[in-house]
Amino acid sequence: MDQQPIQHGLRRDRGFVTAQWLVMAGLSMIMLLAAGNALLWHYTRAAVTAAADEAARAASVRGAEPGECESAAFSVINPADGLLRGRFADAVDRVRCSSDGSMVTVEITGVLPWLFPGILGIDAGIGFRITSRAVMEREP
Repeated sequence: MDQQPIQHGLRRDRGFVTAQWLVMAGLSMIMLLAAGNALLWHYTRAAVTAAADEAARAASVRGAEPGECESAAFSVINPADGLLRGRFADAVDRVRCSSDGSMVTVEITGVLPWLFPGILGIDAGIGFRITSRAVMEREP
């Protein structure tokens, strides 16, 4: 059995924990940014889905004007008093409403932006297409 006492705090071990901590702190920050982006993307998709549903409801009412569909969608995602603000309100590229006489279809497309563009060399966002349908109101 070795009778020499165990020596703690050798000079060559100094600072090793600091390097490990820095690596883990950096990885934790990247994971935090990714989680933040995922939450914002999820919220934006939910708000755009609500806008598509509202637009389909507005266009399915008997006697609805042709522009009511788009205006109902943009009233939900309006940057001034709607559900989305900033770059996320600008995520919507197009609102398309169509009807075949019995069914209204609303399609909203756009690109979800990154929370911090340029981090990790990623600038492009994630494209989305949300579709909502509603049955047209019939004459009684």
